[in-house]
Amino acid sequence: MKQFNNLVELLDYRTTIEPQKQAYTFLSDGETKELNLTYGDLELQAKAIAAQLQSLNLTGERALLLYPPGLEYITAFFGCLYAGVIPIPTYPPRPNRSLSRLLAIVRDAQAKIALTSTSAFSRIERKFTEIPELKTLYCFKTDIINCDIAQKWQYPVIHSDRLT
Repeated sequence: MKQFNNLVELLDYRTTIEPQKQAYTFLSDGETKELNLTYGDLELQAKAIAAQLQSLNLTGERALLLYPPGLEYITAFFGCLYAGVIPIPTYPPRPNRSLSRLLAIVRDAQAKIALTSTSAFSRIERKFTEIPELKTLYCFKTDIINCDIAQKWQYPVIHSDRLT
C-alpha cells in the first residue's frame, strides 16, 4: 500500500488516479438531497484558495473557517493545507447571539484571516466592521474565487512533525 506523509500528498494522488471519483457527499437536508465533490474538483478549488492565501503571505499563519455545514468548508480546509496555513474550524455567529465564543477563538488562535462564503459573510459583515478584534481580520470569500488562480499555486514545505 502506498504511504503518504500528509493529506496534500493523499489528495494529489487520488486526483491523479481517479479525478472524477466522488470524494465527499453532503446531505443538505440531512437525509437525501445530495451535493457531491469529486477529487478533481476538490483539488482545483483547494489549489485556488491556497494560491490566494500564498499570495497574501499567510503560510504558517492561522485562518478561521467560518462556514455553515457543507462542502465549502471542505474546500477551504484543504485550501489551507495546500497553502501551509493552519485551519481553525468554527461556525459563523448566529444572529442575535453573543460573539464571545468567536472572539475567544480569534484571540486564542491569533488568526490573521477568516475564510467564509458570500452568504455567510453577508450575515456577519456588520459585526466584522463594528468589533475591534474582528476589524483586523481580512475576510476572504472563497466561493467567488476564480479557479484559474490555481495555476499559481506552489507546493508548500510540509513538515510531518509540525502543523505547517
